[in-house]
Amino acid sequence: MTPDSPRHAGAPRRVLSIAWREFRTTVLTKGFLFSALVFPLLMAGVSLLLPILMATSVQPMQGAILVDAPAAATDELRAELGRAAKDPAAALRERAERGEEPELEDATAALTPIESSVEPIAADAVEGAKERVRRGDALALVIIPPASLDAQSKDPTYELFVATRTSPKHTAIVNRAAREAIVRLRVQASGADYQRTMDLLKRPEASILRLTEDGAQAKERLEGRMLVPGAFMLLMWITTFTGANYLLTNTIEEKGSKVIEVLLAAVSPMELLAGKILGQLGSTAVMLAMYGLAGLAGLSALAMMDLVPVSSLVLMIAFALTAYLMIASMLTAVGSAVTNLQEAQALVGPVMLVLIVPLMLWLPISENPNGAFAVVCSFLPPISPFIMVLRATGTTEPVPGWQVALSLAVCAASSVGFLWLASRIFRVGILMQGKPPTPRELLRWARYR
Repeated sequence: MTPDSPRHAGAPRRVLSIAWREFRTTVLTKGFLFSALVFPLLMAGVSLLLPILMATSVQPMQGAILVDAPAAATDELRAELGRAAKDPAAALRERAERGEEPELEDATAALTPIESSVEPIAADAVEGAKERVRRGDALALVIIPPASLDAQSKDPTYELFVATRTSPKHTAIVNRAAREAIVRLRVQASGADYQRTMDLLKRPEASILRLTEDGAQAKERLEGRMLVPGAFMLLMWITTFTGANYLLTNTIEEKGSKVIEVLLAAVSPMELLAGKILGQLGSTAVMLAMYGLAGLAGLSALAMMDLVPVSSLVLMIAFALTAYLMIASMLTAVGSAVTNLQEAQALVGPVMLVLIVPLMLWLPISENPNGAFAVVCSFLPPISPFIMVLRATGTTEPVPGWQVALSLAVCAASSVGFLWLASRIFRVGILMQGKPPTPRELLRWARYR
């Protein structure tokens, strides 16, 4: 058949028709619309409403707190709860000023109204007090040994008993109040002034500012420097693999329902493969755009846009294209060789083992994006696109231009190689029935002429 024959001349139109069919059957479904459009908007709405929901769902702390302790400790615990009730966030601020990391329970407990009372009990009434707590007649039981109030004690301890149904927030409030009461009494027993001692324990905080290339200053967020590269790499990983997985399942379904045989009556195997990969590329681009815009909106709201320069976004798009072509080629080849998803799992397993490597390398490469290990991984397909996105969005120092160009060239050449390999397997496997092939048999198919 000559290049200018009618069948060859109509190949681009047939490929685009198949691509549009693949795009339409994937994108115009409820599942895809929810995952790519509704879900990002829903998450954004929940993020905005979460503080309001937390504030309106907080239950006040009620019930008696039974205390078996010296009178001074009981009075101090009562005073500590009074201070917490008057200014719920005061204790949390004091911990932050001393350089202590607040726990999640402490942060949520700061919003809880306190309406509990403190009741001292005799030492021989402890078992009865435990029963009251167990029945729900009392909120908690605190036992503070006198030795724990001694300034010379090296290991002060106390016991806190709560019922199974007690809210974790309420437990955190009582626990923090008892702990602070013991600390106050121990400091006073040593002869020191409590407030002065706490002031001396406050750790100085540095105001870390990042100097941007445009001459401006921005507040440094160390967590963002670690999380942003991983977030963009994970975004690319999820969207490219999701699009390729659609190809896998669609190919298996069409092969099992004999739709493939009908399509092959009108187009060649290579046109069918090209159209399917091109169509799913469109759905992948939609997902990447929606989630990417949501991520950029979040960074903009946090004034962290300088962490992701425009050049890094351009590189991410370029590497995402090569990553999709490689993964889509592998999964389409697998889908053409099997007849159901159970058979595909055995062949997809090795692919997943390779693709999970970038997720495992996230932290070490983000920590040292220009290290020797990161540079070597930048030229190892099919993980190289994900590694380069990690390096490009890590702003400790720019990636050398020659490495970016060489890695992009390697990824582009690898994409062509994976497409060629997939086309060889696709033309054999698409009409093959019976026992699923082994990985070695797939490679043998690729050598058929």
